[in-house]
Amino acid sequence: MTVNAGQYPTTELQVEERYVELSPEDQARADREGAETSAIYDTFTAEQYWTEPFAVPVRGAKDGRNFGHRRVFNGQPRAPHSGADLRATTGTPIYAANRGRVVLAKDLFFSGNAVFIDHGYGLYTTYLHLSKIDVTVGDVVERGQQLGLAGATGRVTGPHLHWGVRLLDARVDPFSLVRLGAQ
Repeated sequence: MTVNAGQYPTTELQVEERYVELSPEDQARADREGAETSAIYDTFTAEQYWTEPFAVPVRGAKDGRNFGHRRVFNGQPRAPHSGADLRATTGTPIYAANRGRVVLAKDLFFSGNAVFIDHGYGLYTTYLHLSKIDVTVGDVVERGQQLGLAGATGRVTGPHLHWGVRLLDARVDPFSLVRLGAQ
C-alpha cells in the first residue's frame, strides 16, 4: 500500500455560536469527551472482527465530501475535517461498514449522537450526527446492520452522516477502505 501526500482546501462554515465560543460547562464537557474518545483510540484489540470488504454506510452513496479539509467555523480556524460527509436526510438508515464491536453509543457535544465501532487491530469507524442510535455499547454488529438514523445533532450545518475511520489513531479517508475491497 502507498501513502500519498495530499493538498486539502479550506471549508468555511457558519454554525451555532455555542459550538465556537464554548461556555465553561460546554468546554468541560468537550474536554471529558475528548479524553474518552482518545482512550478508545488508544485501545488495541488483538483480534480482527471483519471478514468482508468494507461498505459505505449510506445505501446508494458513492462518495463523501470534505475529508482533510481545513475547517473554519464562524471565522475561526479549527482542526482539519477527520471524516467524509455523506449526503443523508434526517431519518436515513445508517449501516455498519463492517463487523465489529460497539465501543461508544451516545450523544457527544461536537459530534451529536455518535456510534464508534472497534473492528480490531486498531481499526475504528465512527458514525456521527445521528438523529437516533439503535445499538448499545458491547453489541457486536455485522456488516450492513442498522446502527441508527442520519440527523443533524451536534456541530452541523444540516443533516448528513459524518463517517470517520481511525487506524492506529491516524485519521484515514473512509473511502480508502472501500477502495481496498474493490481491488
